[in-house]
Amino acid sequence: FRDYLNEHAQTAKEYETIKLRLWKLFEHNRDAYTNAKTGFIKKWTQEAKKVYTGRY
Repeated sequence: FRDYLNEHAQTAKEYETIKLRLWKLFEHNRDAYTNAKTGFIKKWTQEAKKVYTGRY
């Protein structure tokens, strides 16, 4: 996931935007913050696995 974000600026920017929005919503609720971004992370982790097949 990290490597994918490093190589795909648009996806990284989208992740940054989501994290900032969620931070404002869930500033004092770490579990809710983490749960809210899980869907994005899972989606792009699956894409990264396709792109980097055999790398890891």
